[in-house]
Amino acid sequence: MPTTIANPKLEAARKQLLSALTSSSSGNTGIVPPSTRHDATSMATSLLGAYQSTALADPGKAFRPSNKDYVGRIDDPTAITQKAWWDDVWNIVQTVAPVVIDAVSKDYQPPKPDLNAIAASIPESRRSDSDFMDYATALTFTLGQGTVQAMQGSSDRPDLPAAPAGKDKGWFDDVCHFVSQAAPVVLPIVMSLL
Repeated sequence: MPTTIANPKLEAARKQLLSALTSSSSGNTGIVPPSTRHDATSMATSLLGAYQSTALADPGKAFRPSNKDYVGRIDDPTAITQKAWWDDVWNIVQTVAPVVIDAVSKDYQPPKPDLNAIAASIPESRRSDSDFMDYATALTFTLGQGTVQAMQGSSDRPDLPAAPAGKDKGWFDDVCHFVSQAAPVVLPIVMSLL
């Protein structure tokens, strides 16, 4: 069953991104174990970096995470499907963002997002996987919405799309990598629609 996003404006934008990527390439709510907090921190760092690169009000304060070791991999693939893990991500975004934004160099210029580079970064085996493309784009827009809401201080959290059953760790690693690469393209769209 195809994934959809509750916000119709974001769903329309997600479908456009999905179409562009396709054409350019031939509920556990329990407590998150401490071991997955590193994963939540890594994802929050990627989302904050994307948010910073879309900041229009004061581009001199844009931030890009310096953790070059994070390439979209997670230790626990089930964490991405847990509401509590994403609550940790949102809490980290909300807590860390003001400090990071105030501390960054005014000389930093964020890189321009490039849809072709994002499409090229998707492994060939995933480009033809409709479950992957559908879930990854829906998750990216949902996380974009959550990031914008968290940065605005809202305690509202968007409902996460349901992950397809039976996917392995590598599949979820590729989803996280896609999200971290696509967020700089998606967040400006989300910010303009919300």
